[in-house]
Amino acid sequence: MMRRSTNAALLVFGACAFPALVSAAPLDLVTTAIQSVQPGVSELKMKYPAKLPNTEAFCAAAAETKTKLETKLAEQDASVFAYLNTLPETLENGRNERDAKLEEARSEADQLRGEWYTRLALRADGDDEEDAVEDYQKRVEEAVDDRRESVDAAVLEFRTGTDVLIAKRKAAMSVARDTFKSSVAAAVADLETGCANGVPTATLLSGFKADLAAARAKLAGDKKAAEAQQGEMRKLAEARKSKVAEAVKAFQAELALANAELKQAFKED
Repeated sequence: MMRRSTNAALLVFGACAFPALVSAAPLDLVTTAIQSVQPGVSELKMKYPAKLPNTEAFCAAAAETKTKLETKLAEQDASVFAYLNTLPETLENGRNERDAKLEEARSEADQLRGEWYTRLALRADGDDEEDAVEDYQKRVEEAVDDRRESVDAAVLEFRTGTDVLIAKRKAAMSVARDTFKSSVAAAVADLETGCANGVPTATLLSGFKADLAAARAKLAGDKKAAEAQQGEMRKLAEARKSKVAEAVKAFQAELALANAELKQAFKED
């Protein structure tokens, strides 16, 4: 017969050999790292003395402003889309790193369980106890497989949903930038047309400022709408966390039953 230390050993084994082994770290890059794309258009704020310059002088200054504006927008586009284009690779690298750590932890847990099964087999006395150990091992391994399958499915669902949201956000930001640039280009074109037709300086200036203000407001609204997807990202993370917790809870319940049956088979108090 086995020593009465088997019961205590079962408890220790349950605590150390079956860790949750699940990295639930949300992909924080997706929820916080998107850069702001609202361009700084402070250079377009023309400051004039109380007496406005004549149309010729104003239009000459506006032509210079157009060049600076186009350069600024091009620089911002390069920065924004360089980040968005490298985001998938950054996410993939993070996922691969987490997968490697999870696989390592699972491998260590497999080794611990194997050693535990060996000790149980050596302590078994008679056919009944040997059969009980075999049944115990089979039951625990099935529970481990079920837990891992559930966890892997939850992680895959989260990652798939995340990829969809990232693609949508990237597309939305691209459209927002294109719309903003088109609006600014239209404002500049209207200004150039007004200059060619000799429209008074005051009219040109007020119209140009109004057009730029409308373009900035539209960009801010589009950016806010794109950022609303962060709420969807949080929902995905919460769903993953809940499913992982359910898988771990089900595993722990099955392990407790297996331990109880093994204890009874060994006639332990």
